[in-house]
Amino acid sequence: MEHISDEAGALALNREQAGHDAFITMFRAWVRRSAWSLQVMSDLCETAVRQAVAAQVPSWQPGAFEAGDLVVANGWVWEAMSQLQSTESPQRGEDISNGFRRITLLRRMQPSQLHALDRDSVKQFGAVIFDTLGTLNLYLADLRSGKAPAPSEDRLAEKAGLATVIEDSDGPFGPEEFFSVFIGRLQPPFSLTQLTPKQAMEKSRQLARRIREGMMEAGLDLVDDWSRFVAVYPSSDSSRLAKVRDVTLGRAAWAAEQVEDEAAAVEIALKKLRRQVSKEAQASS
Repeated sequence: MEHISDEAGALALNREQAGHDAFITMFRAWVRRSAWSLQVMSDLCETAVRQAVAAQVPSWQPGAFEAGDLVVANGWVWEAMSQLQSTESPQRGEDISNGFRRITLLRRMQPSQLHALDRDSVKQFGAVIFDTLGTLNLYLADLRSGKAPAPSEDRLAEKAGLATVIEDSDGPFGPEEFFSVFIGRLQPPFSLTQLTPKQAMEKSRQLARRIREGMMEAGLDLVDDWSRFVAVYPSSDSSRLAKVRDVTLGRAAWAAEQVEDEAAAVEIALKKLRRQVSKEAQASS
């Protein structure tokens, strides 16, 4: 019986570790597929939580308030403690501030916390991680279907509109599904690792802009010096190099199964080109 218990314990530990690894892989793929910075993801998490728990609560503005009035400021929902004329918003880091008291935290995932997730250096996983990320994913699904309003900031609206929704045949993942992946009871959707045609087109545009900006930074002309870029590109296939040029000029886009490889190739080429130009500059000085 002891042997059976030990074996069962080992299997449980293996499943727990596999779930942990799957969750981190899913998180990383989500961030990269959605082309988010961790600051943008943190901002979107706050937007999603606010939509879920405080959609009707207005943002703080100077003016008169009655006791019990709720406002959003600095990542929190605040409540007016009495009738007051407010000229300064409640401040983060204080339980009671400028006549208001804190009620509900909205900014539940800071960029530093998301960075720790991305590095897989989180020491203890609390419910707030699964709840916040699941809430964000459900918000993105509602946004896609027109059930939720877009973020008020243009930059966040654009990022949210292009974001990947984590879902399987049963629908979008929420907090429960995120937790189930973490404990090894649910597998992340395979589709998360596959770009849609729309996403591949957008990434192609981003890479084209990256090439143009990289050549400009190196002091090179896109047309006259194109042969220099081609010379450092990690491929000698003429049709592939022709496609790189067409993408760069906005005449084509890479397919979903190509774009990730080309993204890596573009970075290699630009790095070589920068090094080459830097050596030439040193030699001529």
